[in-house]
Amino acid sequence: TQLGILVYQYYTNPSRTATMFLTQTNWGGGASTTLFAIHPTNLTNWTNFYSTSSVDVDTGVSGQISVSPTLSSTTQTSDADFSAWSKPSNVYIPTGGNKITLLKPDGASCTTGTQCSSGDCTGNVCIPPPCTGSNWSMTYSGISYPFVLIGTQCWFAKNLNIGTMLASVSTLPSNNSVIEKWCYNNSTANCTTYGGLYTWAEANQLATTCNTTSCTPSTPSQGICPSGWHIPTDAEFKTLEMYLGMSQVEADTPWERGTDQGTKLKSGGSSGFNALMSGNLDNTSNRFYYWLNSYTNFWLASEINTTYSISRQLYISSTKVTRYMNGWFDKTAGFSVRCLKN
Repeated sequence: TQLGILVYQYYTNPSRTATMFLTQTNWGGGASTTLFAIHPTNLTNWTNFYSTSSVDVDTGVSGQISVSPTLSSTTQTSDADFSAWSKPSNVYIPTGGNKITLLKPDGASCTTGTQCSSGDCTGNVCIPPPCTGSNWSMTYSGISYPFVLIGTQCWFAKNLNIGTMLASVSTLPSNNSVIEKWCYNNSTANCTTYGGLYTWAEANQLATTCNTTSCTPSTPSQGICPSGWHIPTDAEFKTLEMYLGMSQVEADTPWERGTDQGTKLKSGGSSGFNALMSGNLDNTSNRFYYWLNSYTNFWLASEINTTYSISRQLYISSTKVTRYMNGWFDKTAGFSVRCLKN
């Protein structure tokens, strides 16, 4: 009689199975900042996972997630890694019945909001609030502002109109405790239609002396925008322009550049930014309103020096976007303001 013996070898090392090995100090909820994971096809590039509850970990069960107290450096989660994992994103841990949910960070590609840390997938991209679901406008100081999602950026789709109207073009903002604006031709109706016109310091809520001295806005610069929003930087406006088709080289170039990005940003353009030709207030010694229905200029938070800040200009007869760096409008000019979500 021959006795046959069959031996099974059982591996629980997650790097040898279709499981993941996660290292995180706290699974109490929220984004991981100290997470490392081993994936069968990529052993280094997993991070930014989220947990929905505290986890009782069973490290002895094959096919489940194991958690270790060991720390390691991490890199950003890639879409390829997320898609390659064969397990569902909700992984249930037997002990205690709790679960770990693996979610993508905002800006990652997605097919459903259940994959996203923000809970919303718009245009196959994970998008943070408020540009999600039905949350597409807000009331700020009694005025309703619609939002528009352009790429992964959430913008006001309307110029800001907040503050007390100054008496005339020759009256400069002087009260640092009050938001002060001009209305084109000193008409409140123009502020209602086109938004207010502000100096650079006023837009960024800096002291009035910052229009003639060098001042660094906070990062991000909330300025006269509502909480959770800010005055865009030059780099952030470049992100907008490049999403609309401008190359990096074009975006980095001063003066008029691009192809049809100006058309896309104007009222009726495909971006939904809906820029009206709101005119501006000239900053010369003979201060005056000009260019209504022909030009519009937007302040940015990026300063150049004591006299100038970077700004953007759209012209009714041009398809391009002008990036002003210096030499024309100083910080006391009256420009429009758009707010960008933090």
